[in-house]
Amino acid sequence: MRTFEDLLSQITSRPQTITIAVADPRIKPALMRKFVEGLLELGQVHYIDLDLQFSSLLQNLSDEEYLEIVADRSLHLIQPSDDILDVINFVSASETMIAGGVVILDSINSLQNLVAGSSSTHDSKTTNYRSSILISVIQMISRFYLKSFLILNVTKARPKTQPDESISWEKEIVGGRMMRYKSDLILETSELKQSIGANSNPTAKFTLDREFSAKNGGEEKNVYTADL
Repeated sequence: MRTFEDLLSQITSRPQTITIAVADPRIKPALMRKFVEGLLELGQVHYIDLDLQFSSLLQNLSDEEYLEIVADRSLHLIQPSDDILDVINFVSASETMIAGGVVILDSINSLQNLVAGSSSTHDSKTTNYRSSILISVIQMISRFYLKSFLILNVTKARPKTQPDESISWEKEIVGGRMMRYKSDLILETSELKQSIGANSNPTAKFTLDREFSAKNGGEEKNVYTADL
């Protein structure tokens, strides 16, 4: 078992695209706070908060907690607008970009909703194609500035036909094949577990399975743990 700090070092060791698949959306705000706090120790964080959960979390922190995260550190936060090109303008703004650190997209689910808009005629192939173009642009900008690109992905249950022709529902990443192709690494969060610490306060813990995507050949599993 490896430490969460090992994982952060792996993420920032070189520019790469990493999908973080979250099966339980309840843990996502606390999970991303943990990531952001650790990553800010290692460089800039440009956070594209399309879900608005992370922004809401920051607003609900005490002044002391808020300053611990953002004071004198390079956290750049963008919230969504009706124009998807605002996201591109944000990550390409040279006045806020220096080499190193990460760009975080939270999440691919909201990006696809933004791309689809209010149209009732869009299909998943078209949405994936348009999302893929935007992700490719952010990838190129991130790599130009030697940054890793983290993509949050809230998994959804999909029907799957079993060998005996029965149907089962299994959690899969949104974007499927497109996300596997784009990702150098896929991290899957485990089921949320609760434990009681010495102070009798619940402590939420998570594990991440480190899984190399198919394009890099095979899988390699490591488990990381951290308190949320």
